[in-house]
Amino acid sequence: MHPFYCTTDCLPGIKSYSILLDLAGTGTNPYNRNPADFPLMGRSRIKPVLQPDDVSCGPATVKHVMAVFNRRRSISSLSRLCRTNGNGTNTKNMIRALRRLGFYVSVRESATLSDVKRALRRDSRKQAAIVSYLAEDRPDRTPDPDSGHWGMVAGFSPKRQRISILDSSVGARRTYRWDNFRQRWYDYDLKRNRSHARSPRFRVRRQWQPHLLMVASQSIPDNPGLRQLRTFSPL
Repeated sequence: MHPFYCTTDCLPGIKSYSILLDLAGTGTNPYNRNPADFPLMGRSRIKPVLQPDDVSCGPATVKHVMAVFNRRRSISSLSRLCRTNGNGTNTKNMIRALRRLGFYVSVRESATLSDVKRALRRDSRKQAAIVSYLAEDRPDRTPDPDSGHWGMVAGFSPKRQRISILDSSVGARRTYRWDNFRQRWYDYDLKRNRSHARSPRFRVRRQWQPHLLMVASQSIPDNPGLRQLRTFSPL
């Protein structure tokens, strides 16, 4: 989402943990896992796209969402729609872009695994689940707060307790153990605030968004189990 750096003091609740090659401790490649590993729920048929630069994960994720509904649009046009800039795409602009494309958008912070499962359920209603998270790690193997990233959930395997994300930074599916992903499921937007009421100067601060989940659908969403849900209609 943004190429800014801050220290781990900005990450309340995140602790150190070990990550092996596959970010799950099995020693296998975390990319391009067989979609059959996620047989119960997901969007495994969607082909991952590769973002053209470091800040276009938002538009690339919107492109993944459109593929769920058999729609197409170029990343360059989606970048304009998302108002992507040198900091990436903030949450407000992601919601706005999806609404302008005709989607209902349901949003929840502090989402849970149950919420993700509901968003991926297989029924007559197509939905796409979007998350923002810390995609990379620092040398000490803790999540890098400089690596905020948008991604669409490709699937979840209850048997393996693994989540699969369409990762546009590498143009592939990337899988994590659920407990691993949950620890990196944080990101922030940059907010401007006046130094004081009458000051012409602004200070930029980080507004953390823990466990942010967006669900895009083409009809009025029916997710009674999602708590603290905000739903926005198409524009």
